[in-house]
Amino acid sequence: MVSSSVLAIHSANAVCTMEMCSAFSKNGYNTTLCVPKSNHSNEELLAYYGVEHVFDIIQESMPETFIRGGLPGRALVFAVLAVNRLRKMKNHIIYSRNPWFFFILSVLLKRHAIFEAHQFRFNGRIQTAIYRTLIKYSSNSN
Repeated sequence: MVSSSVLAIHSANAVCTMEMCSAFSKNGYNTTLCVPKSNHSNEELLAYYGVEHVFDIIQESMPETFIRGGLPGRALVFAVLAVNRLRKMKNHIIYSRNPWFFFILSVLLKRHAIFEAHQFRFNGRIQTAIYRTLIKYSSNSN
C-alpha cells in the first residue's frame, strides 16, 4: 500500500491506512506500507497506532523543503519517489489513494494497481485532466 500521509499524527487517513494494512496482514497477505519518512521508527509507528498484525513499513526520504510544507507538490514528489522504489516489484498488488502515484504507475508505466477515491477533487486544470484520464483509463482496462 502507498500513502502520502504523514504518520505519527492522529488523522483519519493515517489511522485508516494503518488499520487497512493490519487487516491485510491479518488475512495472510505479505503487506508493506510505503510512506514519507518520519522522525519515528517503524516499531514506534506500529505501537502508536496500536497495530495488532505487524507489517513492513518503507519510509521514503523526501527533500526537507517538502517535508516542512514549504513548497506545493509534496504528494507529486512523494509519488515519483514511491513509484521509483516500487516499480521493480513483480507479482504484487499495489493499492493507493494517491492519484499522482496511481497515474504515474498505471497510466504512464502500464502497471496494474488499485486506486481508492472517496471523492474526486478537481482543483485546477492539471488535476482535472489527471482524474479524467484515470476514469477513462480504469473504465477501459481489464
